Amino acid sequence: MLRSRFSAALYLVLVFLSGALVGGFTYRLYSVNTVTATVSRRLDPVEWRKRYMDEMRAQVHTDADQEAQINQILDETEAAFAKIRGGERQKYQEEQNAQIEKIFQLLRPEQRPLYTKLRAEREARRKSQQNRK
Repeated sequence: MLRSRFSAALYLVLVFLSGALVGGFTYRLYSVNTVTATVSRRLDPVEWRKRYMDEMRAQVHTDADQEAQINQILDETEAAFAKIRGGERQKYQEEQNAQIEKIFQLLRPEQRPLYTKLRAEREARRKSQQNRK
């Protein structure tokens, strides 16, 4: 009688532990999948501008005067974007192209190929992010 009670208690503990183990493993598997899921978020304008200026400084080698002028161009473009109502994609594209041309014109001749390369890299990154969606 004592032996059968001991066996029953042992089996009960083993079933409980195996349930806890499977439950813990399942929870870990579920939480890892949901936590590692990437959500693309749009950068706020301040963060975008900081990254853009960092790229310009590092890759195009802009000086302080050029950076001030680029910031002014970005301010003008931002103001122009604010005036455009949603859905007018053509006007946004025209403003963006004007911004790119203004920045290109203020760069020194040796910086222009570097800027063109930077634009191509940014465009490739943008397209790869759109393809992932």
